Amino acid sequence: MSNYVRIKNSKNLRFKLISLLYLLFISLSIIQIPIEWLRINGPITSYFLKPQVENIKKEELKNVYEIVLKLDKEFTKTIVDSETGKLNEPNEYASTDVFFIKQNNAIKLHQELHSLSTYFSKLPANNIKKITFDKLFIEDLDNGLNNKDGTKWAEWKFKHTPASVAISLLAELQLRLNLLNGDIEVKDDEKENEPLLNMAFNVENLRVGDSLKLVFKDKRLLKATVTEGGKTLSLNNWNGDTLLFIPTHVGEYDLDFDRAGKKEKFHLSSGTKGFSVTNENKFQTFYEGKKSKLNFLNLPDVQSVTCDCDHNPILSKTVNCVEFIPYKNGWCKFIMISNGNRLLLSDSVYVQSVPVPFIFVDGSSENNLSYSRLMQTKTISFDAKHPEMPGFEYKIESVKLRLVGIDNNVKTIIGCKMQCTDEEIRKLKFLIVEAVNIKSTNKKFDVLKQFVIQINK
Repeated sequence: MSNYVRIKNSKNLRFKLISLLYLLFISLSIIQIPIEWLRINGPITSYFLKPQVENIKKEELKNVYEIVLKLDKEFTKTIVDSETGKLNEPNEYASTDVFFIKQNNAIKLHQELHSLSTYFSKLPANNIKKITFDKLFIEDLDNGLNNKDGTKWAEWKFKHTPASVAISLLAELQLRLNLLNGDIEVKDDEKENEPLLNMAFNVENLRVGDSLKLVFKDKRLLKATVTEGGKTLSLNNWNGDTLLFIPTHVGEYDLDFDRAGKKEKFHLSSGTKGFSVTNENKFQTFYEGKKSKLNFLNLPDVQSVTCDCDHNPILSKTVNCVEFIPYKNGWCKFIMISNGNRLLLSDSVYVQSVPVPFIFVDGSSENNLSYSRLMQTKTISFDAKHPEMPGFEYKIESVKLRLVGIDNNVKTIIGCKMQCTDEEIRKLKFLIVEAVNIKSTNKKFDVLKQFVIQINK
């Protein structure tokens, strides 16, 4: 793109006014675009600085231009407040995904652009319009514009794109069509002013094992390297126009890009990973003495794990999890180290004290115990459970109780069972439990809540 434009022939006042208002609209759209996005998208800024006209004369461009205007109008209506005229959520992408991806509007746009691409591809290689088309749509051609199936191009162009950016993409597409129409003449930009790197995703929140995505306008002849701790490695994990980089440990990384002597440098920091949270475990609660499990994702070369609440946590690399049994309550910090003794993960969980269990008498229902059942078993058995501790062992060491009808004095039995004779069962009316002494995996405590069991005769 050149640093100047030349408008062929003079236009009447109406067309000039339309052009001015359209430029004003694009300028207002820029205000809604996140500054981080504009900062690393130098090429798009130059597009916004070019005027546009709406006098499409060439038949092969009309269908594409009309669908762009139609989609622009319909999409704007879905994201702009009718009363204030402002974008409802300029930085969210849900509306973009619904309109362009789920409603297949991006596929419809691709079909028209694909037809236009087919038309220009049949022109001679030295045709000025073919050369102009190839320059203006080089990124689209690299990302599926020539494919009959428009899914790849549609997702590359619009998937997870902020609403304000989607509007700007449609405006920029109109500009390119005007350039093809011939009302605006352009020359090549000064190559030295174009940045090599277009966009970078997941920079600020990069963690060990996460993917950093670097988008380039032209990857041809590009050499990319990464340096950390004095070691330099080549980067060549490409996905279309996107270069992927995955940090293997916590550290400071310098990424260097070189194309035909033009160089750029990119510095980033990789933070520690945390345990993964899913819908299944986001409300997970940890208790001392209870076996628990934590999951992790995308941690390369894990060697060992340590924590504050278990001397021997078990690391399972095959299923990417850590199993541990906390021996104390409070915050428990986990550290994961790689084979090269580099930090990979640092995270903490809060361990609660063992909850006091509920005491039950086997065979009882609503604090009533069957006389006939008791005559058969001749045993009163106690059990301790808690709904949040399935499979956890609460061992009853002793029970203090009173046997109303036999002896009103407090009696202590050792263990969780009491044998009764037929005579004692016939006399027994109520069973009043005064206290239960319980031992868990690593703790002893007394349950002092009194409750009464009635013998139904």
